[in-house]
Order: sequence, then C-alpha cells, then structure tokens
Amino acid sequence: MPEYAAVLDALDPTKPESIIQAGDAALRTYAKSVSADADAVFRQFQAFYESVLVKTPYIQLRTPLNDLLNELCAGQGLRCRAATADAFLASNRSDDVRRRAVSQPAVAALTQYRSAGIWFFWGEGDWYAAPEPAFISAVAARLPLGELGEWVRFWAAEAPERVAEDAGILVGWEGVRRRLARWEAFARAHPTLPETQVDALPHVANLIAMYVFGISNTRAYDTRSGETPVYDVRVGGVPPPGARAWTMRIDPRLKSSYDRFLVENRDSAYYKVIDGIVTRLRRSNGAPTRELVDFLRAELTDPYFKQWFGVTQRWLR
Repeated sequence: MPEYAAVLDALDPTKPESIIQAGDAALRTYAKSVSADADAVFRQFQAFYESVLVKTPYIQLRTPLNDLLNELCAGQGLRCRAATADAFLASNRSDDVRRRAVSQPAVAALTQYRSAGIWFFWGEGDWYAAPEPAFISAVAARLPLGELGEWVRFWAAEAPERVAEDAGILVGWEGVRRRLARWEAFARAHPTLPETQVDALPHVANLIAMYVFGISNTRAYDTRSGETPVYDVRVGGVPPPGARAWTMRIDPRLKSSYDRFLVENRDSAYYKVIDGIVTRLRRSNGAPTRELVDFLRAELTDPYFKQWFGVTQRWLR
C-alpha cells in the first residue's frame, strides 16, 4: 500500500518507538479496510518491525541492562520469556521495587523495548533483539486479515519454542517430529499463501534435515552409550595396527521416533525418506552405510540439503 509505505519511510527504524507509531498508523487507517488491503499493510508493518529488530544493538556482557536481564532470567536460560520481564516491571513486591530503583537506566531501557514489542534471546553472554509473538499477534488481531491471519496465529504459537541452540537440539527427536508434523500440516492447508513458500516450507526443510542428519551436539549416529567400540567391516576398511576402531549406530531414541513417525505421520511428504532410512538400518543393524547415504542423496535433491551431506562422511569413517 503506497500510502502506508510513505508513513513507514518517514519513521526512524533505529528507534524502538517507531514500531508503536507504525502499528498505530496501520490500525488507524486500515482496521476497517477489506482483507486484501489489511493483509498488504500487515506485511509492510511486519517488515518494518523486523528492520527495527535488525538495527537494535545487542545488549553486551557486563552492561547494566545485560545484568538485569541475566538476573530476571536466572534459572530459565533459553526458555526465558518476555512475560518474566513484564511481571517484574509491573510488580509491587518490595524486592522488585528496590531492584527497579537501583537500576533505573536499565529499567528505563527495558521498559522502552517492551512497550515497542521487543524481547531478547540470549547467546553466549549477550542478549539480542527478538520478535515478540504476543505483540505481533495483537496488532494482527485488530486488522481484518484474510488467510494471513491464520499464519500469524500459527506462527505466534510456534515461535516461542526454541528447537536448537549451540549446535544441540533442545526439544528432543520427538519434539522435532511433532513440530515437523504441525508445520507440514499448515503448509498443506495453505499451499498458495506466500508465507507458506517463504517461511513454512523452508522451516520444514530445516526440521527434516535435523531429523535425518542430526547436528553437531545432537548426533543422529554415534557410538552407543556404554558400548565398547568394535570394528565393523560394513562401515570402513581395515583399521591400522593398534587402532581402536568402532561402529557408528543410530541413536536409539531417534530410531524409536522414526518408528512412531511411520505410524503417525503417513501423510508427510517425507514418509518415503524415513521409511527408506528405517528399511536400510534394519539390514545394517542400525549402522549408517554407503547405501543409506546414496538413498538420501537420491531423495533429498533440493540444493538446500547439499550442505548437510557433509556430516555423512563422519558416519562412514
């Protein structure tokens, strides 16, 4: 919408309060417009919102706001939510009142960010600006969105779950399977929605890549816990003298998840992939083989998956 684009062009994306101004302008002018116009405006608003997040400086280690966020989120780690900060800012508890009094600059900055719908995620000591699903969905709820509204509600429900961090899967193999099912179901139900192509399907590809290949700190194939390494001729060549060779095996929890996938996720676009993996692992007693890698290369042909095949060299050592 060119009129709304002109409004956004006049705002400063380096200032959090610009998000509020952008949202107010959208609601003031388009709250009663036809759904097509409302969809276009909301997409413009969201793009502007994300541009502000990109320009928001990260909260560096050993700064007052960093210390405050660390204190508020102590014990919650990566699962700390914006509601924790909001409760602190509104609290009348004596300890919270005292903490706000001794940390006024940090509290003022946090209040400004929260009023603009900005939250943070933690990464190696610093805090980085992140979208706030509740804020985004609240703006969307006041616009007469069409099918786009279903995407916003779906995204807002899914966004708080952190799937992986620090090269490790946080939700477990079953969490990946269940999330994959939800995102595939949304994509099937909304095949023509732009967000399906731009957001949903790429996320599905990322989930299936993790589910098939694993990631550095949550490996799909490794030596089993407590298992004495044993050489297996199906996996490699003759080990050098004195070498302690060992056999890779699928993580038993991942194999169990695959078995459940074949029962509960028969409508998945990747059913053939998982069925093919399970069939080949049954023949190799759980070991990843060249046959398995060749099968995956034949099935996962999207260029996105090419980089993931690098980990298969570790499987075949």
